[in-house]
Amino acid sequence: MQADGFNRAEVGGGQAERLRPREAAAYIGVAEGTLASWRSRAVNLRFRRIGGAIFYDRAELDRFLSAGDVEVAS
Repeated sequence: MQADGFNRAEVGGGQAERLRPREAAAYIGVAEGTLASWRSRAVNLRFRRIGGAIFYDRAELDRFLSAGDVEVAS
């Protein structure tokens, strides 16, 4: 884990930030349980399951927010 609290991993030849559900939830401003609910309801937010662990790419979270797929209270 990096000093800023985010996990980073090489993905597809480039540097991508992989966030665990707790980190992803904090990043987009929702509860961790909301992400779990969205995964079970197949909301249009892609995630990866690697060895049983769930990860979100930061770029995917940015895409999700900019697409307006969810309203986040500020």
